[in-house]
Amino acid sequence: MGKSSIVKIIIILAAMGAAGVIYATTSREEKAGVAKDAKAIDFVCTKCTHHFEVPYEEFKAAQKAAAAPRSGEDDGVKMKRRRDVKPPVLACPQCSEQAALAANRCPTHSTYYPKLNEDGTKGRCPQCR
Repeated sequence: MGKSSIVKIIIILAAMGAAGVIYATTSREEKAGVAKDAKAIDFVCTKCTHHFEVPYEEFKAAQKAAAAPRSGEDDGVKMKRRRDVKPPVLACPQCSEQAALAANRCPTHSTYYPKLNEDGTKGRCPQCR
């Protein structure tokens, strides 16, 4: 191998290393935190059936509040069953009742229904039942 071949190989390896460093630093920035265009979460009121969207950050805050133990509850016991998990309940902007739950949209009827009911059971489309 000649001197010029070794120099070319060193230059190629240095360029590949620099490209790897640039890729690693730019990909970390995109993953950190919540994306600016994070999707809004669908909610439906169980009292008046009003559908509305909540920004992702607000949904995560409500989810943390719902997971926190309430006064008088044992916070040392881990919840093992899905029905033990209480979904976040928000105030409905239309009727002002504290009865709005995260929602799914039925692909058949295009109606919104709660993902989880207030008692922790899985929600179902009222028209598909």
